[in-house]
Amino acid sequence: MKKSLTSVIIIIAVITLITSVSGCSKKENAQFDVFYGETEKWLVIGTNDNVFKFIYKGNTEDLRKNNNSGKINFQYGTSLGTTGSVQLLNDINYYQVKFEEDFITNLPSKAIFNENKYIYVIISYADITDSIDLSPYVEYKVN
Repeated sequence: MKKSLTSVIIIIAVITLITSVSGCSKKENAQFDVFYGETEKWLVIGTNDNVFKFIYKGNTEDLRKNNNSGKINFQYGTSLGTTGSVQLLNDINYYQVKFEEDFITNLPSKAIFNENKYIYVIISYADITDSIDLSPYVEYKVN
C-alpha cells in the first residue's frame, strides 16, 4: 500500500513537471505551481493553493517511537513568514495539510530561484526534526 501510494504521488509530480516545463521561457511570465523536496525519510509536494502532501518513506512504527503525544508537527515557511499544523499519526504514512496562512501566493511574481531557498518545511515528531528545502517547478504562461 505504502509503495503504491508513493508511486502514485511520484507519477503525479512527474506529470505536473512535464506539463510545467512546456511553454515559453520568459521569466516575467513565470508561475510557480509545484514545489518538491525529498530527503532519505520524506517526500514533500506543495502546490500554489497552499496544500502540502507529506509522504514518510519509512515504517509507521518509526514515527511512533518515543512519541508519547501520537502527533506530528508540520510547518512551512518562506521569507514572508511561517505557519504550522499538527496532525495525529496515521497508519498510511501520508499526510495532506492545507495551511491557514498562504505565503506562496504572495511570493514575488518575478522571483528567481537561483540557489535561493524561498520555501522550506519542517517536520517534527518525538525527538526528531527534519528540515526540507523545496525546489519549484515553474510553468510559463503564454500571453
